[in-house]
Amino acid sequence: MKWLNGAKISFVLVGLIVASSMAYALGQADDKNSVSGISSAAGPRLGKIVVVEVTFPVRDALDELARSGYDISNVQGNVATIYASLEELELLKETGYPLHEIEPWARGFELMALGGYHNYDTLTDELNIYAEAYPEICRLYTLGQSVQGRELWAVLISDNPDDDEDEPEFKYVSTIHGNEPEGTEMCLYFIDLLLTEYGTDERITNLVDSTAIWIVPLMNPDGLALGTRKNANGIDLNRNFPLLTGNSLNIFTGEPLNEVSRRCNTS
Repeated sequence: MKWLNGAKISFVLVGLIVASSMAYALGQADDKNSVSGISSAAGPRLGKIVVVEVTFPVRDALDELARSGYDISNVQGNVATIYASLEELELLKETGYPLHEIEPWARGFELMALGGYHNYDTLTDELNIYAEAYPEICRLYTLGQSVQGRELWAVLISDNPDDDEDEPEFKYVSTIHGNEPEGTEMCLYFIDLLLTEYGTDERITNLVDSTAIWIVPLMNPDGLALGTRKNANGIDLNRNFPLLTGNSLNIFTGEPLNEVSRRCNTS
């Protein structure tokens, strides 16, 4: 009898396991059936970038889109804002989900000095004006050019900007993602504050006299112009810093990192 009771218990347990497995499989199938087929993102986003709002009937569809590699900017309710290449736009249309194209912020604002968003040209003009107006404490340098030939501007503010003094140096870098422009504007406000209040505000005067302050307000000018987080080569600069090599604590000479794994890209 003990053996028979044990056999009955084992049979019941096996039956429960099988039933649970079948229910899980059916549930997975239902989940898959609730999501329209979504093709993977096209890869590096080169050329024109469009901004679209896509409305999803179920959350699973949005999750599938994220796993497929699309550049999702934000989500409000069941509506996602997506930065897409023209090829990705066609793939999104194939899903059948309601979508409409919207203008990137950079094309929809009146561009102006402090108080409005800058594009590359207005930023360049503004930085040159600051450098010319405050030659005693301000210098404007270029660190090189972007993929599309735009200058990577760097502003130096110090009491003796032409001398390499033995003093602390600080660096502020902004807008490594081209579609995140708020930092550029904050850098401009910071530049304006340091220059206009120097000699008047004691704390700011002490900062400028005792340190060298470097400000790079726009690290990704191509991305800003295209309205995308990536540069003109379709690369996320925030995932491609070089490796630290040797015994140096601050010199980076290695190869760029792979944007997925942050490991050295040797392929």
